[in-house]
Amino acid sequence: MAAPPPTHPNTVNEYTSRTVPGYINLVGNDARETTVTVNRQAATRQSGGAYDKELSVNNSTSPVYLVTKVAGARNGQTAQRLGHIFVPATPETYSYDTDGESPLRRRWTYDGRRRPLFQWRQIQHH
Repeated sequence: MAAPPPTHPNTVNEYTSRTVPGYINLVGNDARETTVTVNRQAATRQSGGAYDKELSVNNSTSPVYLVTKVAGARNGQTAQRLGHIFVPATPETYSYDTDGESPLRRRWTYDGRRRPLFQWRQIQHH
């Protein structure tokens, strides 16, 4: 897929919104002879054991908390790992406090009982 169009900062060098693509590219590494699937779709193998899979999401009206299942099979044995990926709605808008900090660039990750596990901060490169 094509990259989203660039966004431009305002007069005080703050970004107020960005276009979020409707896909994520999940990448990983495993033994070269392992058959890897992501959400039951074959992953593309790269040299040296790397793999990747592009997953489409519909984030045009709301954010998506995508459930991912990566499975590998080799020599008759299988393994899988479940995960979650947060994809913001597009466009994603930012606001700033008087110090120039953007409180909306922080998100919480929760466990299955809705207990907060950790907070991560999205880094915006200028």
